[in-house]
Amino acid sequence: MPYYCYICKTPITEGEYKYSNDVFGKALYRKHQDMERETSSPQNSHSNEPPQELIKQNTKPIKGSESKIGLKVIVKKLAVKTGQVIKKSVTTVTDTTRKAIQKRRWKDKILMTLEPKLIKQLAHENRIHLELVDKPTNNDYINAIKNDVSLDNIIAFAKRNYVNIRDVLAEIEELKIKEDNREIKNDGSAIKDFYKQVVEAIKLFQPSGSYENESPYHMQLLGYLKGKFPNAKIGSEEYRLSSRPDITIDGIAIEVKGLTGDRELEKIADKCLRYLQSHPKGMIIVLFNISASQYRYEEWLKNMNKQYPEVKIISK
Repeated sequence: MPYYCYICKTPITEGEYKYSNDVFGKALYRKHQDMERETSSPQNSHSNEPPQELIKQNTKPIKGSESKIGLKVIVKKLAVKTGQVIKKSVTTVTDTTRKAIQKRRWKDKILMTLEPKLIKQLAHENRIHLELVDKPTNNDYINAIKNDVSLDNIIAFAKRNYVNIRDVLAEIEELKIKEDNREIKNDGSAIKDFYKQVVEAIKLFQPSGSYENESPYHMQLLGYLKGKFPNAKIGSEEYRLSSRPDITIDGIAIEVKGLTGDRELEKIADKCLRYLQSHPKGMIIVLFNISASQYRYEEWLKNMNKQYPEVKIISK
């Protein structure tokens, strides 16, 4: 009976076949046996042995009875570091699972408020067909939609059909604020750096012309920012109740004004109060075509910097 290497299909002897099966659990040619040994050797293995670099970083030459104490210190440090990595991994998996369960609960809550004809319309729009189900019920469609349609699409459909889902939106907003605050606490420096990047990008933006209303400035700035920050979007696309800034980028609120007169300046302070509560990662105000007097603008800017020092104001 001929024998062949599991990897390269090279003919091997009966002795090689029996040896490799006993040692490696599969038939291997001698070259691949050597490669398997190298892969499974201590320096290449992913065992639980402490990395040598880490031991070097945490030790110094020790003698006599001190060696036992030193070893205990090393083991303790390694255990702490390993525990931190494991804890972080478990936390990530747990958070992902929790978010998936929460999203499904929100889906169910919204779908249960829709009339059967809207459920069928939503299923049709998302190409959900239940041909294999004999006489599908409304619950059959709901379960299929929960499995195949994203929460964002379900919310958009409900809003488009004027279905009251304020309770769900309020829960989403509350959770989003908590997540933003937790992210700031865990990685505040990175968020500050990203905020600065957005500010610098806006400073470089120039509109294609001068306009008498806000819309052209808004849309041009949004298009420009999306080219640099793909997650930039119209604030109304965020599912928040208390506030909808003109543009958002990963939790940062951007308010656009133009033509900017006295009336527009007066409204900004109130928006800062609301947006900073719902967007703790930061807020940026962009003023185009300022028509207020120089004195009025400087007084307003002075008061704003005093009342909301964390808000960056950019005038164009």
